[in-house]
Amino acid sequence: MLTGPTIRVFEEQDRILTSENSEGFIPGEAATAILVQAPRPGDPPHLICRGLGFGVEQATEDSEQPLRADGLVKAIRDALADAECMLGDLDFRTTDSSGSQYRFKEASLALSRVLRTRKEEFDLWHPADCVGEVAGPPSVAS
Repeated sequence: MLTGPTIRVFEEQDRILTSENSEGFIPGEAATAILVQAPRPGDPPHLICRGLGFGVEQATEDSEQPLRADGLVKAIRDALADAECMLGDLDFRTTDSSGSQYRFKEASLALSRVLRTRKEEFDLWHPADCVGEVAGPPSVAS
């Protein structure tokens, strides 16, 4: 996300946060490694992934299709089914909706379609606030 050609493409698409574009994101750089293994008795507290879900959204920011959040809704429902729980059982959510009103609208729409119990608080954690946007680069036409 921090190479000249990548930044240039995002600038041309008005996707970078600037004084003229409050909906842009802050480019960042990160690396991640995850060790996946079954928990063992006596291990210290750790993160356990209880469910996975996948979906593909047809209505992207660049498409003419109306935003329904179908891909995100499918991913959430599949993950909840895999984890054998309801969205109301969770204490927080994480998001990659860095600066884009479109993505925040998509997340809100998906939440309204899946959450079936009232929650006083349902925190939304946004890691990009601390490290900048680290998603893959856009496709660059030659």
